Amino acid sequence: MASLSCGAVFVKYILCLFNFAFFAAGGLILALSVWLAVDNTSFLLLTRLSTNPSLQVYNTPSVLEQGAYVMIAAGALIFLLGFLGCCGAAMESRSLLTTYGLLIIVLFVMQVAGGVLAAVYRTQAEDELEELLKFSLQKYYSTPQRANAVTLAWDAVMEELECCGVNNYTDFEKAALWQTNKTNKQLVPLACCAKTKVLRPTSASDMQILPQNDAPLPLLLHDAPLPLLLHDTGGLGQDFGGLQSVDGLQQNGFGGSQQQRDEPFALQQRQRNRHRNRQQQRALSCINNPTASNSFYLTGCYGRLRSWSRRNSSIIMYTAIALGIAQLLAILLAFTLCSTVGGDAK
Repeated sequence: MASLSCGAVFVKYILCLFNFAFFAAGGLILALSVWLAVDNTSFLLLTRLSTNPSLQVYNTPSVLEQGAYVMIAAGALIFLLGFLGCCGAAMESRSLLTTYGLLIIVLFVMQVAGGVLAAVYRTQAEDELEELLKFSLQKYYSTPQRANAVTLAWDAVMEELECCGVNNYTDFEKAALWQTNKTNKQLVPLACCAKTKVLRPTSASDMQILPQNDAPLPLLLHDAPLPLLLHDTGGLGQDFGGLQSVDGLQQNGFGGSQQQRDEPFALQQRQRNRHRNRQQQRALSCINNPTASNSFYLTGCYGRLRSWSRRNSSIIMYTAIALGIAQLLAILLAFTLCSTVGGDAK
């Protein structure tokens, strides 16, 4: 093997480091996705043990399986590219570097072709998007109790973009799975309602509705018990600039009885329960009788997505350009090193 020049050695190590990161990330994604596909019960157990409400929506075997297959494909591609680039550069292998460069060229050409087609046939692409949205809604959208990956994606889009259905709420009349599993009087999914956050129900009749900001209701300072105030200033059982500790105050009669100290906490819990009940009543009113004030039932997600893509077209374009430049740089480095090395590593 011929010795490499200083520039070629620099190119070699840049390719090694750059692709090793992709190799490691792809391997991690691939391992996790295979684990999810083969043994999703373990992940289901972890989500049940978690107290994070956002994880509960993924607590469904079908959702995990569908997501795992997508992750397997993405992880395998990233792993393969990272392996070819890293090993090809480390071993100075012309065959591996050539394969690596050709694969990136294929990806680059596909991206360019997709971008050109999307720009030239923009109207047709938007029409195809509308048909795709209708197809996914009609064939795969269901209730949170029987959620799949498509259902979660639709709920996320409707909550984020504040929309309902493809064009409006009437699209759900043709959603076969949703019509089968919903309650009799329900006209729209919960995701179409304003200022609500969907948590995974534990039963068909148990829907937990919380406001967007699911923080405990604040206690007024004068309503807080003395131990709580002292705890907030630095901890229990300490002196605070001349103030006695909690134990000392209680011994002197300033702590009050246990019932008096617990009263603000009970009041707070009652306030939270009343707030939750009001949210549940508003949610039931929304899904059964949607209006412009409690939902987005007349606003379609297709129009919102189209407006979003046009509004962020420059960001999408610059991101695609940056990705294309990175790919061109990888191609250039790979074939530069390939032309420098004398042959495959023995």
